[in-house]
Amino acid sequence: MASYGSISGINALAPAIGDISESTTPNTTQAEGWLTEGYTYINNALSAAGYVVPVARTVLAFPALSALNNLYATAYALRARGLDAAEGKGESRSEAYLKDFFSRLKTLAEQD
Repeated sequence: MASYGSISGINALAPAIGDISESTTPNTTQAEGWLTEGYTYINNALSAAGYVVPVARTVLAFPALSALNNLYATAYALRARGLDAAEGKGESRSEAYLKDFFSRLKTLAEQD
């Protein structure tokens, strides 16, 4: 599956989730699906703004795209587990993460 992010990036943003595997909730397949979904949103926004997609790893903006992709997938991983990102308590961050994702995506697509 294509993405700018990674499962390790999801784990880094939300350590309370623990290591994602095929036997966890969410599982690897679900996390990869969210990474692909975020990748699609990113590429659609960049393409609509006139940029060439997918973005190569050598492009200066690639780390920002990776962080953005991880943010999207992490929001859904948190929803799946019903967890807060750091403390593992009741989930309250996914909506904020998704708002942040779409705000950052808009800003990124509008850059020169």
